[in-house]
Formats: sequence, C-alpha cells, structure tokens
Amino acid sequence: MSEDRPWLGEEPTGRIDPTFRPAPTGLAIFFAVAAPIVFAALIQSGGTNWTLFVIGLAVGVVAGVIAFLLMDARGGRGPRPPL
Repeated sequence: MSEDRPWLGEEPTGRIDPTFRPAPTGLAIFFAVAAPIVFAALIQSGGTNWTLFVIGLAVGVVAGVIAFLLMDARGGRGPRPPL
C-alpha cells in the first residue's frame, strides 16, 4: 500500500492457491451427473420412468462420493498436470 494512494490496497503476489473444498465439489458432480438422467426420466411421454430415475440418482451419488474422496485424499487439489 502506498502512503499517497491508500485506496489501492495491497497488490496480490505469487500464484493463486488452486484448492477446492471437497464437499461442494462432490455435490456439484452429483448434480452434473444425476440431473440429466433424472430429468430424462421425468419427461418420458408414457409417464415417469422410475427405474431410470433411481439409476440416475445412484450414479450421481456414486460419482459425487468418488469425487469427494479423491479431492479429500489430495487435500483439495485436483489431478497433477502431466510432466
């Protein structure tokens, strides 16, 4: 911060910390996977396809839990870039 321009504040230095919180990441992946399948099950012309609905929820839960566990094991960091 400069004495003559205090409104500027501190300028960021270094790189951004690329960590993600595991729970919201897992929840986002759950919705990203489950939502299209569940919506497809709900808009069937012959009525709701409950089998597809349950499969969509199950696949979403499994994907969300796997994402949560992987992100938690890595401390919130994503996969390492290839060398």
